[in-house]
Amino acid sequence: MNVSESHIRNIESGRGNPDAKLLFKLAKYFETTPENLFPDLADVEICRSVSH
Repeated sequence: MNVSESHIRNIESGRGNPDAKLLFKLAKYFETTPENLFPDLADVEICRSVSH
C-alpha cells in the first residue's frame, strides 16, 4: 500500500486520518466500505454537510 507503519499506527490510535486515496485502498484490502472502516469520519462529513 506504500504507507509507513507509523502512519498506520497513528490512524489506528486516532492521532491521524487517512487521506481519501488510502481510505479507499484500505477498504478494498479489507473487502468493506470506507464508512465501515471509519464510521466516525463519515459522521463528521455528514455534520459538515448539514451545517452548511
